[in-house]
Amino acid sequence: QRNILLQLLLQLPQMPPLQKAIRSLEIGRSDCYINVIGGLNLAEPSADLPAMIALASSFRGVPVDSSTVAIGEAGLTGELRAADSLEQRLNEVRRLGFERAIVPYHSSSRIKAPEGLTVLRAKTVREAIDLATQ
Repeated sequence: QRNILLQLLLQLPQMPPLQKAIRSLEIGRSDCYINVIGGLNLAEPSADLPAMIALASSFRGVPVDSSTVAIGEAGLTGELRAADSLEQRLNEVRRLGFERAIVPYHSSSRIKAPEGLTVLRAKTVREAIDLATQ
């Protein structure tokens, strides 16, 4: 299901916000592949955002800082949707040593970030990519 969403996000030209994002990265002219360690099947909707950030990072030639993590599901128009159990995920992320987390704006307004973790909120995939690659 997730790979179908990613294919749709990269191939649907009739959606203006997405078309603009694709054109700015010139991804629309390329075949994109994501390899998950051990061939793991990603059924988790919150894996959308990290996958898209990884693609954008590769196309821009700008690495994402290794202390950054991203959590979020992307809608077909590029909006980020709320992530389930976000506070619990952020606690685990911090326990694993990450220092920055990029999360959907709408699911992060009432969370308490663990000490030592900077939470960056984004409304769209474009905003999240910009936060991750700056």
